[in-house]
Amino acid sequence: MALVQVLEGRPTGPQATKLGDAIKHAIANGTPNRVFTHDDIATLIDEKRGTARYRTVMYAAFRRVFRDTGYAMKSLPGMGYQIPTGTEQIEMGVGDHRRAAKTLRRGVAKVGFIVDDRLDEQGRAKRDYYVTSAKLLAELAKTKTKELQLTLGSTGTLPAPTS
Repeated sequence: MALVQVLEGRPTGPQATKLGDAIKHAIANGTPNRVFTHDDIATLIDEKRGTARYRTVMYAAFRRVFRDTGYAMKSLPGMGYQIPTGTEQIEMGVGDHRRAAKTLRRGVAKVGFIVDDRLDEQGRAKRDYYVTSAKLLAELAKTKTKELQLTLGSTGTLPAPTS
């Protein structure tokens, strides 16, 4: 049985499909940097801009587009969303990775600074396991990054196109 997302008593699927199809059509026609303004989106899905339903339908469409095409829509604050170039999408992914790493470091710090007298035996074991595994992951990431730098070398800038 398929899960149907319903908001305000109406399924969001048909509207998300309509917006997703419009975005996929622009991608298929090779329209890089195509901007979908908030007004375009609101008109296309027939919802008032800024409402909970507008956001739900829009993000559902974006998830479908990403799943089907590999394109993640780029936010243009106050304006709308854009189909990113490959380089822009890499930068978006790098930003997501940096935020995730920062969140992980904060989580490890919150767990690691809890003093023993505030924990029972099970809590201490859980804290020690979490902190130890996080340190191992951080060390592995650092080692692999160094290996990758040795393999690729320092580029500094992108190579000039050869055509």
